[in-house]
Amino acid sequence: MTHAHTLHAAAAQVELTPRAGQWMTGYAGRLTPAVGVHDALCARALLLDDGTARSLLVVCELIGLHVTLAAAMRAKLAALLGTTPAHIVVACTHTHSGPACYPFRGIMGHVDDAWNADAMQTIVKMVMTLPARLQPVTLRQGATRVAGIGFNRQDATRDVDDEVRVLALENPQQQRVATVLNYAVHAVVLGPRNLLFSGDVPGACMRAIEQRDGGVCLYLQGACGDIEPELNRSKGWGKGDFDDVAQVGAQLAEAGTTALTQASLSAASRLAAASATLDVALDAPPAPAELATLRQQFEHERDTVANQVDQMCAQAMLAWADALQSALDRHAVPRTRTVELTALALGDVRIFAAPFELYSDLGRAIKATRQPQPVMIAGYANGYDGYFPTAWAKQQGGYGADSACRWFPDLLTPVSAAAEPALIACATTLISFATK
Repeated sequence: MTHAHTLHAAAAQVELTPRAGQWMTGYAGRLTPAVGVHDALCARALLLDDGTARSLLVVCELIGLHVTLAAAMRAKLAALLGTTPAHIVVACTHTHSGPACYPFRGIMGHVDDAWNADAMQTIVKMVMTLPARLQPVTLRQGATRVAGIGFNRQDATRDVDDEVRVLALENPQQQRVATVLNYAVHAVVLGPRNLLFSGDVPGACMRAIEQRDGGVCLYLQGACGDIEPELNRSKGWGKGDFDDVAQVGAQLAEAGTTALTQASLSAASRLAAASATLDVALDAPPAPAELATLRQQFEHERDTVANQVDQMCAQAMLAWADALQSALDRHAVPRTRTVELTALALGDVRIFAAPFELYSDLGRAIKATRQPQPVMIAGYANGYDGYFPTAWAKQQGGYGADSACRWFPDLLTPVSAAAEPALIACATTLISFATK
């Protein structure tokens, strides 16, 4: 790091496309492995160096990484790059047409551990090519809004965050080195009938920007926990196809272009990072009678329903009930989950990274604490710990607010309504630090 007072950057990408016949994840409705590849799944990396600090952003076209795997990667990369894990964010786009890389309970958890290990090593090798390729860059950043891509699936009467925020880094020859685009919508245009590996909308968006502007594009999936593609409502859930993916990806890419036409040149180029651990409050476990009723329901579904998908889902829910009962017997049901939250500063821009499917209002609340200064929200980052709903969503109940936790191997009960203010307060503190 010898380029004091001048921002340098390097970017690269590498294919992570799974093996033929590997299982997919994201939908319990898939009963067979993938049959092929539609578009290559990649990992993309951006290394930044201001002469005194280095920061690394990695984006993988995967559903999410277990926190232990993400932590091991960050520690290894930090040591190799001469920085700290706080300066490293490893995020996922949350495609539901990627490989089974996360150990969900049941049918979605057919993880190929050997492939996971190979993929992570491939990413490390790619990142280690970046220091020798660092070059001076200028930074432009801007934002626009694009309506009609997503809707709030928790409560369709509520607004969604439709902000597209973009960073562009260009070398002295005005060539694009990297683009970072931040938007929030679940990568589920392709439904469970699709058995071809694909990056869904984030992948299409990144490829469109790369083909048009050059360089490497990194898509940061925002606070999309309750945001579903509008196509799933207008066309029908699970009926989206690859033409739809390309259309929505192109729409987001075009919005990124619009944002950059209004972009401002960042006067500051200094890097900084901060991280903190937060004890996230979890709901109390169900009463013994309620758990017994749930178990009876799951056993009935497993034993009597004709639909094989429903049988497999019931079996997964029984595994959750067994794990919860075991913890109850040992008086060891967690009431908090300790997670790491991270923030990167790039000049005036902040990237807030959390290992959750954050609900939209949480992302907007965090952004609002720093207006008019720019904040990017990176969900599914540095691990994956399930849904983080808002307090109003907890009152409504439903999948993301209550029952989705049962698919996650490290969760027995969902995030509590009491957790919302603590998350916003921690995020606000992290993104408010001054750059060095």
